[in-house]
Amino acid sequence: AELIDGADLYLRIYFWGMPAVALYNFGSGVLSAVGDTKRPLYILLFAGLLNVLMNLFFVRVLDMNVAGVSLATTLSQGISEALVNTAAGIATSWVAVVAYNTYTNKIDKLTYALDEVGYTIAQTYDSNHADEA
Repeated sequence: AELIDGADLYLRIYFWGMPAVALYNFGSGVLSAVGDTKRPLYILLFAGLLNVLMNLFFVRVLDMNVAGVSLATTLSQGISEALVNTAAGIATSWVAVVAYNTYTNKIDKLTYALDEVGYTIAQTYDSNHADEA
């Protein structure tokens, strides 16, 4: 039961870092597309070393055990994501995500409004030309 509880805690904290992994991969892909494959590698190496150091700090100094290891991993993922997206010239990643969601929401509202206008025009046309059929 203790092992399962520790695994559950680790995964609950770890999954908070998953958006950072996805955004890291995006930024790394952008850099690779323009021929820069070294910077993502160096950033990942730095994040890996940072993860090890934070593991030692959280577990040895703060005595956080499983939570500390998971927190160190999540933080290093966030740092690697921020570094690679900065290197790629992408806006601060979380700001970019919020901006994208806001923009997408406005596009969805505009698309819905245009659909409604089109539907109204089609109904008006049908009702005006119903006698011709």
